[in-house]
Amino acid sequence: MLSAGVRQVNAHGQRGVASLIAVTTALRSPRRARLARRWPAAQVLALIVACSALRALLPSEDAASWPAWQAAALPLAWLAGLALAILAARTSVDQPGARRIAVGAVAGATGATLPSFVAVIRAALAARPDGPPALALRIAPLLADPNAAGSCFAMFAAFAGALWLASRDARRWGLPTAALSAAVWLTGSRTALAAAIGVLATVAVVVRRPARGTGMAIGVGAALLVAGLTFGPPLHTPQASAAYAARVRWDMGRVALEVARAHPLAGVGLGRFQQASRPFIPPAVAAYFPPAAAGENAHDNFLQVLAELGLPGLAAFVWFSVGPVVRAWREIGTRRAEAETVASVAGATTFLVTCLAGHPLLSPVVCVTFFFVIGMVRGTSGLHRPPPAPGARAESDERQFPSG
Repeated sequence: MLSAGVRQVNAHGQRGVASLIAVTTALRSPRRARLARRWPAAQVLALIVACSALRALLPSEDAASWPAWQAAALPLAWLAGLALAILAARTSVDQPGARRIAVGAVAGATGATLPSFVAVIRAALAARPDGPPALALRIAPLLADPNAAGSCFAMFAAFAGALWLASRDARRWGLPTAALSAAVWLTGSRTALAAAIGVLATVAVVVRRPARGTGMAIGVGAALLVAGLTFGPPLHTPQASAAYAARVRWDMGRVALEVARAHPLAGVGLGRFQQASRPFIPPAVAAYFPPAAAGENAHDNFLQVLAELGLPGLAAFVWFSVGPVVRAWREIGTRRAEAETVASVAGATTFLVTCLAGHPLLSPVVCVTFFFVIGMVRGTSGLHRPPPAPGARAESDERQFPSG
C-alpha cells in the first residue's frame, strides 16, 4: 500500500517537472503573451510592491535594528510571486497546460506533507504517558508559523478535493486529498480546516448539483463542523481558546486601522507592521497579550496589507487576488468551467478566507505559492468546455460533473 502511494507521488512528480518545462515553452505563445499584458492588476501591484522594496533599501533611523536586506525580503518575495503568477496564467490558458500545472501542484503539495507525517510518528514514539498524544500536537516542520502552514495545506486540500469532485478521473485525487487534509489537521489551524470544509461543501453543491435534500444535508453538516471547529474547545496543544483568539484579532485589527490612519497612502512598508505597531498597542492589550508589547501582526492579512501598503496597495491586492476568484465563481455556476478552474478557485478561496483571521502572506514560501494559484485562476478563467449539442447536453454534463 505504501509503495503504491510512493509510486503515485513519484509519477505526479514527473508530471510536475513536465509542467515546469511547459512554463518555458509557454513564453513563445503570442496568446499567452497577450494574456500577461492584459493583467493590469498584477502590474499595478508589482509597481506598488517594488516601491516598498526600494523604500526598505533606503537609509532609515531603525536600520540598526531592522537591516535593509531583511526589510526588503518580503517585498522581493511578493515580486517573485507576481512573476510566478504571470507565468502560471500564461501556461494554464489551455486545457493540457492547465492539467500539467494542476497535477504538478498537487504532487508537490502532497510531497510537502511527508515531513509532517514523519514528525508525528517521531512524536508518537517519544510520547510520555502523562503527556499529550501525538495527534494533539501542532506539527508544521516546514514552516515556523503553523497557521501559515495550515493555510497553505488547506489551499491545496481544497484544490485536490475540488479535482476529486469535478474531474472525470476522480479516483486519482483521493489519496492527495486525504494526505493534505491530514496535514491541515496536524497544523492545528482551526481557521484553515474550517475554510477548507466550507469551500469544499460549496463546491460539492455548486458542481455536483445534488438533490435539494442532499444539498441541504451537505450545507447543514458543513455548518456544524465549521461551528464546532470555530467555537469549540481547543483540540491541539498549545492552542488558545476561541474566545481569546477572537479577542486578540479584534484588538489587533483596531491597531491595524490606527496604523493605516497614520499612513494612509504609502503605508509603513511591506513586512514592517510588527515594528510599526508598537506605539499603537494599548496597555490593556499588552497586559492580556504580552507578545504585543514588542509589536505584533494584525492577524488579518487584508488589514495588514492596508497598514503596510496603504489604501492603493490594498485596492491593488484585492483587485489582483479577489477579482479573478469572483469572476471564476460566476463561470463555475454556468457548469461549463473545466475541473482545473474549479480546483484553482477552490484553493484560492480557501486561502483568502484564512487571510481574514491570520497573516499567512508573511511567509515568503506561502506567499509565492498563493500567487501561483491566483495565476492559475487567472489563466483557467474562460477555459470552457465546448458547448454540447442540444441532444447531448445531459450526457456531457454527467461526464464533467458526475453525480456519484
